[in-house]
Amino acid sequence: MTQTSTLRIAHLSDPHLPPPGPVPLRSLFSKRALSVLSWRRIRRHHHRPEILARIVDDIAAHTPDLIAVSGDLTNFGLPAEYAAAARWLAGLPAPARTIMGNHDMMTTLEWRRGPALWSQWMADTPDTFPTITRLNGVALVGVNSGVPSPPTFATGRIGQTQADRLADALATLGRENRVRVVMIHHPPVRGLVTRRKALTDMKLFQDAIRRGGAELVLHGHSHKTTQTTLPGTATVVQGIASASFTAGDHTVSAERTAAWNRIDITRDPQGWSIHVTTRAITPDGTLAPAHAYRIAGALPV
Repeated sequence: MTQTSTLRIAHLSDPHLPPPGPVPLRSLFSKRALSVLSWRRIRRHHHRPEILARIVDDIAAHTPDLIAVSGDLTNFGLPAEYAAAARWLAGLPAPARTIMGNHDMMTTLEWRRGPALWSQWMADTPDTFPTITRLNGVALVGVNSGVPSPPTFATGRIGQTQADRLADALATLGRENRVRVVMIHHPPVRGLVTRRKALTDMKLFQDAIRRGGAELVLHGHSHKTTQTTLPGTATVVQGIASASFTAGDHTVSAERTAAWNRIDITRDPQGWSIHVTTRAITPDGTLAPAHAYRIAGALPV
C-alpha cells in the first residue's frame, strides 16, 4: 500500500419501523401477542418514523460509503414487516448492510418468508453468516445473533459453528491487511443489558474475536449509546441508541437519545485510524455531535 484511503461508515440500529398494517390474528397465538400489546400501549409512542427520518437525512448529508444497520428493523418479525423493511433499506442514501435482531426473529419464521427478503443487504441463507463486505481496505463482518427466545426474553445466540467461521474469517481478513469492523445486534460485553436480554453464548463471540482479531465491534439492542472494550483485547465495542427513539414530553438521558455513529476509517502505509463521532438528536430536533474519539494502530499482520 502506497497511499492513504478513507472509508466512511454510518452505523444506526433498532429503527423499529412502524408495522405496515394490522397484525394478522393468527400471529397473536404466540410470543408476538405480548409484543403487540407493548407496541400499542407504549412503544409506538416512543419509536417515531419522523425521528428516524431526521437521522437518515443527517446520514445522507454526511455522504457515507456504507450504512451498517445492526438489527431490529421490525417489531414483530412478520413477513409484511420484512417486506416493508426491504423497501426502507433500498431507499437509504448509500449501500447498506444489515443483520437480524431479536424482534426480527421473535418467533420461528421460514427463511423464504422473511429474512430472504433482505438477502441483498444481508445473507443468502441462514448458513452463510457471518457475512463479509470488503471495501477500500476495510471489511464489515455481520454476525447473526437474532434467534427466537421464550416469552418475556430477548436473548441472542450465535452458536459454535458461526463462532468458528467468525474466527477464521477475521484471521483471513487480517492476513489481507484489512481493518476489521464486526457488527452484531446483542452487546458482546456484560452489564449493558439485563440477563433476559443478553447474548447467551457471549464467551463464544469474545473467544472468536480474540482468536481472529478485530479493530471495532458495533452493536445495538441496548437502545443506549455506549463505548467499552472487549475483555482481554484492545477491541473497542461501540453501541448506539435506537434511531427512532423519542421520550415525547419526558426527559431522556443522553445515552438513549436517537443517534447514529459516523465512523471514518483511514489507512496509510503506517497503519490505520478510526474516528468515531456520535451524532444525536438535540432538544430542538436538529442533530449535532455528542461524543467523539479516535483509535489507531498498525495494520493486522
